[in-house]
Amino acid sequence: MPLPPVPDTAKVCLRMRKAGQLVCNVFHVHSDTAIDPTVLNTIGATFATWATNYYMNHLSSDLTLEAIEVTDLTTTGGMGIVYTTGLPVTGGDTSGALPNNVAIAVKLASGLTGRSQRGRTFVPGIAAGALTADRQSINSTLQGLLIAAFEQLISDLIDAGVRLVVTSYFSGGAPRVTPQNTEITNPLVNTVLDSQRKRLPERGA
Repeated sequence: MPLPPVPDTAKVCLRMRKAGQLVCNVFHVHSDTAIDPTVLNTIGATFATWATNYYMNHLSSDLTLEAIEVTDLTTTGGMGIVYTTGLPVTGGDTSGALPNNVAIAVKLASGLTGRSQRGRTFVPGIAAGALTADRQSINSTLQGLLIAAFEQLISDLIDAGVRLVVTSYFSGGAPRVTPQNTEITNPLVNTVLDSQRKRLPERGA
């Protein structure tokens, strides 16, 4: 069953590649105005500029950001673009890469409680030089840099006329008639390493 439309909302995929494996990190943004091709390109440009200046430089040089895919969710089968200006860009940390499945969880908080009011994303391309001595966690330096990077993303999107949101399609296990958007206000970074098996080579996106 297709998901219902989400008014004035776009889905953004950061399309990356590591060791031949496609990685897609998905975000949702709500636009202050009706979504059209100009808004889609503004969203793509904002994510691309942010990733180049504040995000990829903290990740492994084995990770490459290839494109930003932006899809209008206002209607089923809405318009979409693939933004590639200034891309690809590779990670800036040359200390050696951890396996594809290793990631760090970033909680995207709204200040409200409940599963529908928070989201998370998993940062790929963690470099070996960012680990603590026990190799189970990232160091506080990378933790701080990632928090600052996602705070910058929230700010940059607001300046562009859109807002980072978590989109909830279900409530109490039942589908919502109209999905709910909740604005993200602050990121929290868990330093303990996570594992995402589908990001291993030949496993899937």
